[in-house]
Amino acid sequence: MLQALVSLMQQLEVSERPFLENFCLLGHDPFGSVLNPLKSRTVDSKQITIRLYRHRDGDLLACNVLFIAGSESTNTKSILASLKRKPVLTVSDIEGSSDEGGIVEVRPEEDKIGIWIDLFAVREFGIFISSKLLSLSHISGYRSCGGFV
Repeated sequence: MLQALVSLMQQLEVSERPFLENFCLLGHDPFGSVLNPLKSRTVDSKQITIRLYRHRDGDLLACNVLFIAGSESTNTKSILASLKRKPVLTVSDIEGSSDEGGIVEVRPEEDKIGIWIDLFAVREFGIFISSKLLSLSHISGYRSCGGFV
């Protein structure tokens, strides 16, 4: 899943604001030390920092990318509602999170990682996603956004 997240981060582009350098994790950390290599990586020449929030008491608006862990499944709807129209790219492995307002959902699908992207949320957030990533993803929110971004 880590490689899928790194690949995802590299295929997103947000104009006119810093992006991707503050990666946050909310809830129980399913990655453990697997995320440590990210600390030494850069995306578009920006150093990645990783912040772990066990509970919602942290400043989630300081995050550019927020991974909402499965341990927060009972709080997903309220977490996503609090971040609606805020400059935080939400990613989760909670099934159905993209239907609840999450921008990107990742979860196992057969022998690979499936990616669900809500195009309406993408457009609202101002993200440009590579056509390669879109072609590999399940798309929702297409009709409400008036086409591909």
